[in-house]
Amino acid sequence: MIAVIRVLRRGGKEPEALVTIPGPRENSFYWWFGPSWNTEPYEIVYTYPGGIDEDAITLHFYKTFGVPVPVSLYTQSAGWIAPDGKWFTCRGWEHDSLAKNLAAIHYDSLSGVLKLEEMGWLRVYDDGLVANRPVRTQAQLDTLHDLLLCGEDAEWQHNLDTAIELAKEEL
Repeated sequence: MIAVIRVLRRGGKEPEALVTIPGPRENSFYWWFGPSWNTEPYEIVYTYPGGIDEDAITLHFYKTFGVPVPVSLYTQSAGWIAPDGKWFTCRGWEHDSLAKNLAAIHYDSLSGVLKLEEMGWLRVYDDGLVANRPVRTQAQLDTLHDLLLCGEDAEWQHNLDTAIELAKEEL
């Protein structure tokens, strides 16, 4: 059975995860289409009927359970800037998983990073380095300015300042 579960840890609730039940041991599960399994306590949130292909399940999961929220309070963080200037934060190593989520929600695509880059999103690393330029919109440039003002780290400020100066030439 393919299901969406919430792993229960230390009395708190974790975000939903896509899994295959049952796993190799009693009360265990496999992480989504993978060989890795877990025995932590969980509750089932949603189950998928048989016969649905993996892509359809993945798109449904991201659109229903994985909605990232744009951040209006800017902090020094890694993330993605949408063409409309919305800022979606992530940990430094989570760009690709966030991109898959955003592409599924905004474009009905499982292409993740490739789709976001094609659509003009900017990847910002946790040191302020901005990838996949050029900056395409004034809204993105405005968000870069807001991010520059929130960080105190010299490398963060230098990298964002460089990206802003290049963007002024590109727009």
